[in-house]
Amino acid sequence: MEYNLKLTVKAIIRAEQLLRKVYGNFDYMNEEDITALLYCSALVGNGERMMLEEFKVILTHNESMQQAYRKFEKEFRILGQFTDSPAIDANSESPDSRPLSMADLAGSLILAGVSADYVLNEMELSDISFLVKAYEARKREDMEARRLWTFYGIL
Repeated sequence: MEYNLKLTVKAIIRAEQLLRKVYGNFDYMNEEDITALLYCSALVGNGERMMLEEFKVILTHNESMQQAYRKFEKEFRILGQFTDSPAIDANSESPDSRPLSMADLAGSLILAGVSADYVLNEMELSDISFLVKAYEARKREDMEARRLWTFYGIL
């Protein structure tokens, strides 16, 4: 069987749920984190349903799965070229410096009017930063306009 391992926002959200940590804290040198991300990508990208333990067996014994793993790794490196996320200190106590979960980012974009199907299934990781920046800029402009109208109302 040919496995489609595409890194989508939906796959990342599933991996966050499975690992119980945000995407920004994934350790790409940790086999457990990478396997969970691959597993969730396989679940989202293929119609076949399987448990994580089954996936681990397939991953180690199936040549097509190992080939898909190499394709996935290459795609991840390609996407990494376009991602402009700053380094965040995971141990910092400031709530503004804590990385958001992919579910939070996706939810914000969907509520802002971006198609849910696009965000979850088609959007590449490199697209997130400019969409979030545009959303935040629009939100800031709306708040400034409200403040201005409130000021005029008080006058």
